Amino acid sequence: MMTFSEPTRITARYRIVTPMFLGGDGHHVDDQHFRNASFKGALRFWWRALNWGRMLKDANGNTDAALTNLHAAEGRLFGKASDGEEGSRQSLIRVSSKFDNKVVIIPHSPQDDSLKNVAYLLGLGLHSNNDKGSAGHKGVQRDYIKAGAQVEVQLQFPFDADDESIRQVRQAAIALGLFGGLGSRARKGFGSLAIHSITDGKGNADECKNLDDIKKFIQDINFSSPEDVPLTAFTKATRIDASEKGRDAMRVLTTVCQQLHAYRDGTVGQSGRLNNFAKDRELARNAQEGQTIAELPSRAIFGLPHNYQWKEPGNPKLDIAPADTERNRRASPLLIHIHEFPDNSVVAIQTLLPTTFLPEGINIALKSSKEQNSRTMTVPNMNYQHIHNYLNDHFPSKEILRRG
Repeated sequence: MMTFSEPTRITARYRIVTPMFLGGDGHHVDDQHFRNASFKGALRFWWRALNWGRMLKDANGNTDAALTNLHAAEGRLFGKASDGEEGSRQSLIRVSSKFDNKVVIIPHSPQDDSLKNVAYLLGLGLHSNNDKGSAGHKGVQRDYIKAGAQVEVQLQFPFDADDESIRQVRQAAIALGLFGGLGSRARKGFGSLAIHSITDGKGNADECKNLDDIKKFIQDINFSSPEDVPLTAFTKATRIDASEKGRDAMRVLTTVCQQLHAYRDGTVGQSGRLNNFAKDRELARNAQEGQTIAELPSRAIFGLPHNYQWKEPGNPKLDIAPADTERNRRASPLLIHIHEFPDNSVVAIQTLLPTTFLPEGINIALKSSKEQNSRTMTVPNMNYQHIHNYLNDHFPSKEILRRG
């Protein structure tokens, strides 16, 4: 009688800790099926971040060779479309999932003001102060999954999958559940997925019960790469903070929101703002009026596009973004994750991943409302110390879990 080897399965159990804006076509949110493709995409991101240092070392520091090898290894694990001689490749990993409890969908409505205290983190795309937003009303602009849903994700490998590949994917699944999330504004703390346990095919389970378990995981990350790398990755310069603790996830996220808002948006001395960046507004005004500037507003380090508008006749404005039309954003290097442990204690994990700010050859466009004043500039040196200052000065009870 023929016998067949069973495939290897990893089972990860997560809790959705903060509102998750995760939808398909038309941003439709499904309360029956988790979006496996979105989960897999996030898994790929964390796999790249975790394995870049190893790839660079194996390539003897040759960045181009490391990128080629990383791309090939990612394709073997997660699949890829045809891009030449090697052709397309199916994924080695099969992702399946289910919700472990009732999922509550909150429809967008002007009556829902539950997220007004974190509107700064939502941004104009997901929250509007008037009825001119995409939903045609004030407040949250899209439906979302309410916090509290629990998800079980199974990662299935073929019987001949090697142990090292399985280990790498398992590590990425844990990293996603400690530092990341899914959906829109995942880097701003929304859609935070907190991993509670991960079980291998033999039934051996590891649990994440407290902050010490996160510290142990961090000890196994490869931080050997220098920070001037062409992708988001863990490097020698990585910083990971347990910034704020509490018993309520939204209160912790609100505290982070308030502190980031106070630090980053203070340019005109308003109440609750610290006016740390008075020079930024002056630089932006000079660029809007057509003057050549040699540096960007300091707060551009938090990500692009970065925009200004003045309250005066004509509403002059300036939009700052990468000039490449296919890549006109630079995501924030600071990732906010709200983690809830099984005992319902909560911690805000903020992860700073300094890398090359923009790829070589991409300029920055300074688009003025006066079209004749628009121009481009080469990418100047960007100072990550501004983000360190925010992390250092705004969370007195913080615990630095890793600082390069």
